[in-house]
Amino acid sequence: MERRFYYKHLVEGGPDDTTEGRQKLLAKLLEAHAESGEIKWRSTLLRALEKEARAVGENGETLEYRLARIRACESVLAPAAQLFAFMQGFDGKKLAAVAKIVRDEWGPRVQAVNVDAVRELRYEFAEIREDISNRWIDFAETLAHGDYMSALRLLIDQNETTMQTRGGAAWISEESGKLRVRVRDEQGRLPARSELSDLWSFPYFLDSLLAITTQLRAN
Repeated sequence: MERRFYYKHLVEGGPDDTTEGRQKLLAKLLEAHAESGEIKWRSTLLRALEKEARAVGENGETLEYRLARIRACESVLAPAAQLFAFMQGFDGKKLAAVAKIVRDEWGPRVQAVNVDAVRELRYEFAEIREDISNRWIDFAETLAHGDYMSALRLLIDQNETTMQTRGGAAWISEESGKLRVRVRDEQGRLPARSELSDLWSFPYFLDSLLAITTQLRAN
């Protein structure tokens, strides 16, 4: 009885479910995937969930739409996180040299970024800050066009903006064409070009929903 109470409120959204059944449907789809093996978050899994949601009908189509937006968002944020971590290992090096390394590995452009889908996220990004919204869209466009110098500079700007809101100094800056790294962690690995379409860095609500669903369904 207690397990059912928590399942209804935490997994299905409770009696006043603001998701209109989408969370319940997503939990059901995730549970089915979990039963067939370990879930690894990546774009191909989201595409599969979108297809399964669409097959359910009208309610599933609204879930499909939201999952597609998560996938579009991650196509920008995942490579951004990897690139920024990669830059942290190049203190004193020319930004142009780092951009060349990225181009050599990722090719003339990043095809995994759906720029049109990212542009549709402008409103959600703008709810945080308008300049952040424009910057992430610009970042998506630079990857899609292979302008890695601009992409790296946009990440530097984004970090500076973020740290300003926290009252701290930027982790990386560009001085006379060279990188100055103030916060240096272990240098991130630059993903191979073949990995870009399935990069995944952030859990969103998906991990939490899966964990709660499987735990409450246990036994």
